[in-house]
Amino acid sequence: MKILITAPFLKTRGVLHCIEALLPYLGDTDIINRGKQRSEESLIKTGLKQIWIYLKFIIKIIKNDYDTVLINTSIGYYTVVRDGIFVIIAKLFRKKTILYVHGYRKTVVDHKLLMAGYFLSDKIIVLAEELKEKLKLVGYKKDIYIMYNPVDISIIETEYREKPTDVINLLYLARLEKEKGIIIALEAYKIAKEKDQNIVFNIAGDGTHFEKLKLLSLAKNIKDVNILGFIVGQDKINLLNKSHILIAPTYREGLSIAILEAMTAGLAVVSRPVGGIKDFFQNGKMGYLIESTEPKEFSDGILNSINDLSTVSKYNYNFAGDNFHPGKIAGRLMEIINGYQK
Repeated sequence: MKILITAPFLKTRGVLHCIEALLPYLGDTDIINRGKQRSEESLIKTGLKQIWIYLKFIIKIIKNDYDTVLINTSIGYYTVVRDGIFVIIAKLFRKKTILYVHGYRKTVVDHKLLMAGYFLSDKIIVLAEELKEKLKLVGYKKDIYIMYNPVDISIIETEYREKPTDVINLLYLARLEKEKGIIIALEAYKIAKEKDQNIVFNIAGDGTHFEKLKLLSLAKNIKDVNILGFIVGQDKINLLNKSHILIAPTYREGLSIAILEAMTAGLAVVSRPVGGIKDFFQNGKMGYLIESTEPKEFSDGILNSINDLSTVSKYNYNFAGDNFHPGKIAGRLMEIINGYQK
């Protein structure tokens, strides 16, 4: 079986990390990249380049005998058009087409005209029960499956060790954007720091709030904040291995790979009940999911997590190993592709 997979150009996208984790287990695959090639690229320039990418996509389909086209996407105003065209092209060439949805905006799902291309797909994979039900409600009649995201094998295979707690390393690992909750995270840390001076805040990621964070930290005299920028590979593994708690006050999410990676490294998680995380998260056992966006609520979650660290850490490490291994996720994906999985 040969599979053609769409994937983003940008290494900063969680979708690409997911695909790279699965590839060694999927057998004969080809990748076609789409989307922005540079983060600062304009939408118009990206759109013009996308026309050439569609032509390359058609040429690949003509020259290769693909059994399945796997389209990695999200449901947003631009992506439903861009990736809907991929679906239409694949179906014109009578290819089995599976949509793998990594995130969504609720307002877009309701637009049946915008979703028309997506609804031509033979199957849809989602990360959250709420999206599965939403797609059924708006009229998708074919099979919809729920899957976890995989975690990089190098993180999964790291041996569990109890971490020293003389200094508590709080970690933020996401884009530095308002919608990811970075300002809430900084304010929550400030409140928690006033009660426990042993906490240090490490911020890993890039985005539009990079400089603003530095200014806010100085202006509010928030101490022990390390803004590390975007990190990958062994540097990220090292950071995860020394961290104790992940804070992720995101406003919307599919299924955050950062949360899954943090759990795999034995971190307690303080986040919000958005997307797929609430389908499996056990409040108190894994950390805390907080409905509110008030920093005080998140600071309480941080402080409560410190008290539970030893039990939560081992529990999350074991849960992640059982559920987020890329080999297991790839096996389920192949069952879905082959029609064996319900």
